[in-house]
Amino acid sequence: MNKPLIKLLTLITVSLNCAAASQIQDLDYSNTKSHMALPVEDIEVAKNFYSQVFGVEAIANKAPNGKPVYAFQIGPMVLALNEVDHVPMSAANTILKNDTKALARAKSEHFIPCQHFGLFGLSSTTFSTLVDRLKAQEVEFVLEPTALNPGTPQQQLFTFVWDPQGYIIELRSSNFARGFQSQEYAQQAPDNIKAPADSEKRIEVIFDESLKLPDKGYTTVPPYRQLSP
Repeated sequence: MNKPLIKLLTLITVSLNCAAASQIQDLDYSNTKSHMALPVEDIEVAKNFYSQVFGVEAIANKAPNGKPVYAFQIGPMVLALNEVDHVPMSAANTILKNDTKALARAKSEHFIPCQHFGLFGLSSTTFSTLVDRLKAQEVEFVLEPTALNPGTPQQQLFTFVWDPQGYIIELRSSNFARGFQSQEYAQQAPDNIKAPADSEKRIEVIFDESLKLPDKGYTTVPPYRQLSP
Protein backbone atom coordinates (compact mmCIF):
# COMPACT_ATOMS: atom_id res chain seq x y z
CA MET A 1 0.00 0.00 0.00
CA ASN A 2 1.46 3.38 -0.99
CA LYS A 3 2.22 6.09 1.56
CA PRO A 4 -0.31 8.71 0.32
CA LEU A 5 -3.12 6.16 0.68
CA ILE A 6 -1.98 5.21 4.17
CA LYS A 7 -1.96 8.88 5.19
CA LEU A 8 -5.44 9.37 3.75
CA LEU A 9 -6.83 6.34 5.60
CA THR A 10 -5.18 7.50 8.83
CA LEU A 11 -6.70 10.96 8.44
CA ILE A 12 -10.15 9.49 7.80
CA THR A 13 -9.85 7.21 10.85
CA VAL A 14 -8.75 10.05 13.13
CA SER A 15 -11.56 12.26 11.83
CA LEU A 16 -14.17 9.57 12.47
CA ASN A 17 -12.85 8.94 15.99
CA CYS A 18 -12.91 12.66 16.77
CA ALA A 19 -16.46 12.94 15.41
CA ALA A 20 -17.59 9.98 17.53
CA ALA A 21 -15.94 11.44 20.65
CA SER A 22 -17.61 14.77 19.95
CA GLN A 23 -21.01 13.10 19.65
CA ILE A 24 -20.50 11.34 22.99
CA GLN A 25 -19.46 14.57 24.71
CA ASP A 26 -22.44 16.44 23.25
CA LEU A 27 -24.95 14.15 24.97
CA ASP A 28 -26.05 15.19 28.46
CA TYR A 29 -27.73 12.57 30.64
CA SER A 30 -27.27 14.37 33.96
CA ASN A 31 -31.02 14.97 34.44
CA THR A 32 -32.17 11.75 32.78
CA LYS A 33 -34.24 9.14 34.59
CA SER A 34 -34.45 5.50 33.58
CA HIS A 35 -37.59 3.43 33.15
CA MET A 36 -38.09 -0.32 33.34
CA ALA A 37 -41.31 -2.28 32.86
CA LEU A 38 -41.58 -5.79 34.29
CA PRO A 39 -44.43 -8.17 33.47
CA VAL A 40 -45.53 -10.16 36.52
CA GLU A 41 -48.10 -12.88 37.17
CA ASP A 42 -49.18 -11.81 40.67
CA ILE A 43 -49.10 -8.04 40.62
CA GLU A 44 -50.32 -7.56 44.19
CA VAL A 45 -47.51 -9.70 45.59
CA ALA A 46 -44.99 -7.84 43.43
CA LYS A 47 -46.44 -4.46 44.42
CA ASN A 48 -46.17 -5.27 48.14
CA PHE A 49 -42.61 -6.50 47.69
CA TYR A 50 -41.30 -3.35 45.99
CA SER A 51 -43.25 -0.90 48.11
CA GLN A 52 -42.33 -2.54 51.42
CA VAL A 53 -38.69 -3.33 50.68
CA PHE A 54 -37.78 -0.07 48.96
CA GLY A 55 -40.13 2.10 51.00
CA VAL A 56 -41.74 3.81 48.01
CA GLU A 57 -45.34 4.55 47.12
CA ALA A 58 -47.06 2.45 44.47
CA ILE A 59 -48.74 4.71 41.90
CA ALA A 60 -51.76 2.82 40.56
CA ASN A 61 -53.06 2.93 37.01
CA LYS A 62 -54.78 0.64 34.52
CA ALA A 63 -53.65 -0.86 31.25
CA PRO A 64 -55.93 -0.64 28.16
CA ASN A 65 -57.11 -4.21 28.93
CA GLY A 66 -58.27 -3.09 32.38
CA LYS A 67 -55.55 -4.89 34.32
CA PRO A 68 -53.72 -2.97 37.05
CA VAL A 69 -50.39 -1.25 36.53
CA TYR A 70 -48.17 0.00 39.35
CA ALA A 71 -45.27 2.41 39.07
CA PHE A 72 -42.55 3.16 41.64
CA GLN A 73 -39.95 5.91 41.74
CA ILE A 74 -36.79 4.25 43.10
CA GLY A 75 -33.95 6.76 42.94
CA PRO A 76 -33.47 7.76 39.29
CA MET A 77 -35.45 4.75 38.04
CA VAL A 78 -39.17 4.50 37.42
CA LEU A 79 -40.15 0.84 37.74
CA ALA A 80 -43.49 -0.26 36.29
CA LEU A 81 -45.25 -3.57 36.96
CA ASN A 82 -47.70 -4.95 34.41
CA GLU A 83 -49.92 -7.95 35.12
CA VAL A 84 -49.99 -10.78 32.58
CA ASP A 85 -51.27 -14.35 32.74
CA HIS A 86 -47.87 -15.97 32.20
CA VAL A 87 -44.29 -14.71 32.17
CA PRO A 88 -41.92 -17.02 30.26
CA MET A 89 -38.75 -16.33 32.23
CA SER A 90 -35.62 -16.73 30.15
CA ALA A 91 -33.10 -19.48 30.81
CA ALA A 92 -30.62 -16.81 31.90
CA ASN A 93 -32.93 -15.87 34.79
CA THR A 94 -33.79 -19.40 35.89
CA ILE A 95 -30.54 -21.29 35.36
CA LEU A 96 -29.20 -20.41 38.80
CA LYS A 97 -32.33 -21.76 40.48
CA ASN A 98 -32.28 -24.95 38.45
CA ASP A 99 -28.54 -25.62 38.43
CA THR A 100 -26.99 -25.85 41.90
CA LYS A 101 -23.49 -26.18 40.46
CA ALA A 102 -23.90 -22.99 38.44
CA LEU A 103 -25.18 -21.19 41.52
CA ALA A 104 -22.30 -22.45 43.67
CA ARG A 105 -19.80 -21.34 41.04
CA ALA A 106 -21.43 -17.91 40.78
CA LYS A 107 -21.27 -17.47 44.55
CA SER A 108 -17.62 -18.52 44.70
CA GLU A 109 -16.76 -16.02 41.97
CA HIS A 110 -19.00 -13.28 43.42
CA PHE A 111 -20.35 -12.68 39.92
CA ILE A 112 -23.87 -13.37 38.70
CA PRO A 113 -23.79 -14.05 34.93
CA CYS A 114 -27.46 -13.60 34.10
CA GLN A 115 -30.07 -10.99 33.29
CA HIS A 116 -30.69 -8.63 36.18
CA PHE A 117 -31.14 -4.97 37.03
CA GLY A 118 -29.47 -3.06 39.82
CA LEU A 119 -29.31 -0.04 42.07
CA PHE A 120 -25.85 1.48 42.53
CA GLY A 121 -24.62 4.33 44.70
CA LEU A 122 -26.36 3.17 47.88
CA SER A 123 -24.94 4.36 51.17
CA SER A 124 -23.90 1.60 53.57
CA THR A 125 -26.83 2.59 55.82
CA THR A 126 -29.37 2.29 53.01
CA PHE A 127 -27.80 -0.95 51.84
CA SER A 128 -28.00 -2.38 55.36
CA THR A 129 -31.65 -1.33 55.73
CA LEU A 130 -32.60 -2.92 52.42
CA VAL A 131 -30.88 -6.16 53.42
CA ASP A 132 -32.79 -6.20 56.72
CA ARG A 133 -36.10 -5.70 54.91
CA LEU A 134 -35.31 -8.42 52.39
CA LYS A 135 -34.46 -10.87 55.16
CA ALA A 136 -37.62 -9.91 57.04
CA GLN A 137 -39.61 -10.98 53.97
CA GLU A 138 -37.59 -14.21 53.81
CA VAL A 139 -36.42 -13.35 50.33
CA GLU A 140 -34.09 -15.85 48.69
CA PHE A 141 -30.63 -14.41 48.08
CA VAL A 142 -28.82 -15.35 44.90
CA LEU A 143 -25.64 -14.02 46.51
CA GLU A 144 -25.56 -13.22 50.22
CA PRO A 145 -24.64 -9.66 51.28
CA THR A 146 -20.90 -9.37 50.73
CA ALA A 147 -18.17 -6.83 51.45
CA LEU A 148 -15.64 -6.76 48.62
CA ASN A 149 -12.20 -5.28 49.37
CA PRO A 150 -13.20 -4.46 52.98
CA GLY A 151 -11.41 -1.63 54.74
CA THR A 152 -9.99 -0.15 51.53
CA PRO A 153 -11.04 2.84 49.38
CA GLN A 154 -12.32 0.27 46.88
CA GLN A 155 -14.73 -1.33 49.34
CA GLN A 156 -18.13 -2.32 47.99
CA LEU A 157 -21.16 -3.83 49.67
CA PHE A 158 -23.25 -5.85 47.26
CA THR A 159 -25.87 -8.55 47.02
CA PHE A 160 -28.18 -10.21 44.48
CA VAL A 161 -31.73 -11.31 45.30
CA TRP A 162 -34.74 -12.82 43.56
CA ASP A 163 -37.98 -10.85 43.55
CA PRO A 164 -41.32 -12.74 43.80
CA GLN A 165 -41.56 -13.17 40.03
CA GLY A 166 -38.01 -14.45 39.68
CA TYR A 167 -36.28 -11.30 38.43
CA ILE A 168 -32.84 -10.77 39.93
CA ILE A 169 -31.99 -7.47 41.61
CA GLU A 170 -28.44 -6.30 42.29
CA LEU A 171 -27.73 -3.85 45.12
CA ARG A 172 -24.37 -2.06 45.34
CA SER A 173 -22.93 0.53 47.68
CA SER A 174 -21.57 3.85 46.48
CA ASN A 175 -17.95 2.86 45.82
CA PHE A 176 -18.98 0.78 42.81
CA ALA A 177 -19.15 4.04 40.83
CA ARG A 178 -15.40 4.42 41.18
CA GLY A 179 -14.66 1.26 39.24
CA PHE A 180 -17.55 1.59 36.80
CA GLN A 181 -17.42 5.25 35.86
CA SER A 182 -14.71 7.75 35.10
CA GLN A 183 -12.55 9.29 37.82
CA GLU A 184 -14.28 12.64 37.28
CA TYR A 185 -17.67 11.04 37.99
CA ALA A 186 -16.40 9.36 41.13
CA GLN A 187 -15.04 12.65 42.46
CA GLN A 188 -18.44 14.33 42.48
CA ALA A 189 -19.37 14.64 46.14
CA PRO A 190 -22.89 13.82 47.33
CA ASP A 191 -25.05 16.87 48.07
CA ASN A 192 -25.01 16.20 51.81
CA ILE A 193 -21.19 16.21 52.01
CA LYS A 194 -19.27 19.46 52.05
CA ALA A 195 -16.24 18.49 50.00
CA PRO A 196 -12.88 20.28 50.25
CA ALA A 197 -11.44 21.76 47.09
CA ASP A 198 -8.65 19.20 46.83
CA SER A 199 -9.87 16.27 44.72
CA GLU A 200 -8.00 13.58 46.67
CA LYS A 201 -9.42 14.77 49.97
CA ARG A 202 -12.85 14.94 48.34
CA ILE A 203 -12.62 11.26 47.39
CA GLU A 204 -11.65 10.42 50.96
CA VAL A 205 -14.71 12.25 52.25
CA ILE A 206 -17.00 10.39 49.85
CA PHE A 207 -15.57 7.01 50.79
CA ASP A 208 -15.38 7.62 54.54
CA GLU A 209 -19.01 6.72 55.26
CA SER A 210 -18.94 3.59 53.12
CA LEU A 211 -15.78 2.30 54.82
CA LYS A 212 -17.72 1.85 58.05
CA LEU A 213 -18.96 -1.69 57.68
CA PRO A 214 -22.31 -2.27 59.39
CA ASP A 215 -22.14 -5.10 61.88
CA LYS A 216 -24.31 -7.47 59.88
CA GLY A 217 -22.05 -10.47 59.51
CA TYR A 218 -21.51 -9.85 55.81
CA THR A 219 -19.25 -12.19 53.91
CA THR A 220 -15.94 -10.41 53.32
CA VAL A 221 -13.79 -10.86 50.26
CA PRO A 222 -10.13 -9.73 50.53
CA PRO A 223 -8.85 -7.34 47.86
CA TYR A 224 -8.19 -9.31 44.71
CA ARG A 225 -8.60 -6.53 42.20
CA GLN A 226 -7.31 -2.99 42.52
CA LEU A 227 -9.49 -0.47 40.74
CA SER A 228 -7.84 2.44 38.97
CA PRO A 229 -7.53 5.53 41.19
